[in-house]
Amino acid sequence: MAAVDPLPEVALLLADGGGRWLDATPGDFALGSIALRGWQVHPVRPVPPGFAGQQACLVKINYDLRLEPDAPGPSWFEVGLALSCRESGTVSVADAVPRTVLDPQPPASYRVDGFLNLATAAGGDGAVHLPAVHPLVDVFGVGGPEVRWRHSARRGEQIRPGSYTHWLVLLAPADCPEVAVEVSARFDLPPDDALGHLPATEGAAFALRLAEDRPAVAAAPAPDGAPTAPAPGTPHAPRVFVSYAHDDEPHVEAVRVFSEFLARDCGFDVHMDRWDLDRRRDWYLWAMHQITAADFVLVIASPMCRTVGDGRMADKSHRGLQSEMGILRELLHSDRAVWSAKLLPVVLSGRTPAEIPLFLQPQSADHYVVADLSPAGAEDLVRAITGRPPYFRPQAAARTPAPGSPRRLP
Repeated sequence: MAAVDPLPEVALLLADGGGRWLDATPGDFALGSIALRGWQVHPVRPVPPGFAGQQACLVKINYDLRLEPDAPGPSWFEVGLALSCRESGTVSVADAVPRTVLDPQPPASYRVDGFLNLATAAGGDGAVHLPAVHPLVDVFGVGGPEVRWRHSARRGEQIRPGSYTHWLVLLAPADCPEVAVEVSARFDLPPDDALGHLPATEGAAFALRLAEDRPAVAAAPAPDGAPTAPAPGTPHAPRVFVSYAHDDEPHVEAVRVFSEFLARDCGFDVHMDRWDLDRRRDWYLWAMHQITAADFVLVIASPMCRTVGDGRMADKSHRGLQSEMGILRELLHSDRAVWSAKLLPVVLSGRTPAEIPLFLQPQSADHYVVADLSPAGAEDLVRAITGRPPYFRPQAAARTPAPGSPRRLP
């Protein structure tokens, strides 16, 4: 653990309706500030399977809502953190607490699980602690590079000043030494307290160091060495079915190695025919179950796959793949919106998009080229399965004064 200080403050101010700043004389128009204090960074080591090439940190976030004497309290306030790595890659918030709080929440302990979620725990070594949380609290942005907490008062009440504590799990590229943090805030006053003026803030920024050698916390292991299971209510490991043609032995082996990469290095729940040869099976029913149970079906491009998928194979040849392609065409036709997102054409090294069946739209819809079996080589495919896009839609920034704008009324 390492404390991160000194940290900035975000000023809470008032402006008139024309955007001009009111005199910020203490006790008059400066309402107060949001002061960041005593953040802590705990690296999570080792990084759980499925997050190869990335580093994870558990970050404790403290801030104080400070109000000037006799200043009215806001009816709600919000603190936002925009995270980025200038050197490389995307930063994201894997999980954060408190989540939505509608009723008083007693103190709680959490551990990082094998999916980098914060799961409730009984305490002990490796657990982190969240003080009691008073309603109302909302959190936004988990899963992306920006996270915001909004604290709201009950109707007719005002927000209490004082300290607030949060935890988040930060995911960044392994070679990212520090994360740039841009802090913004918003708030509102009851009309009788605002007196016709607009709440406004001054943002702040600082760098959060990640690369220093610090004591680490470990993701909670599953009992008896079993694979880590998601906590109730958290996302599960995506289930993936690999559909492919037996063009020749080298292609079959390439698909098997690719499937092992998805299971071992990416943490997916992968299913393929080579791993279900333990007993006699009805392969048509097996294929139907695997396809309908999967979150995603990966169709591996090859000349034989294209021939079968396009319906140009003799009826008595490659019957297993013909059955799979027939099921996929039927499901796509029955619900195109759902199955267009679940069917992912994959082009392994040495293959081309021209070997994707036409019903999967090799030219007019996305396909996924896997250059090599590494996080970088399979990045587009892994992002599609995990729902982690490389870019995120920016949110509107908090209202801040333009550089050089006057701070006094004329």
